[in-house]
Amino acid sequence: MHQPSLDLRRVSQIITTTPVIYLPSIAGNFIIAAGCGAMGYTSWGILFFGAGAFGWLALESIIVFRLFNASSLPA
Repeated sequence: MHQPSLDLRRVSQIITTTPVIYLPSIAGNFIIAAGCGAMGYTSWGILFFGAGAFGWLALESIIVFRLFNASSLPA
């Protein structure tokens, strides 16, 4: 009996990928990192900054792929 699995290639289409996905995932981590640093929690700040930087690199490749392989966004 075949059990369905999650196929990440079919979850979203390339047209639905926009730079707006940076805000909740990347900007939030950088703001939390700045807040943690200001309040003296440097270890937590480094953790959230690293998560934001890694997420930025991961999402940047997806955004650039969309830039070169999909039609432009509607105005």
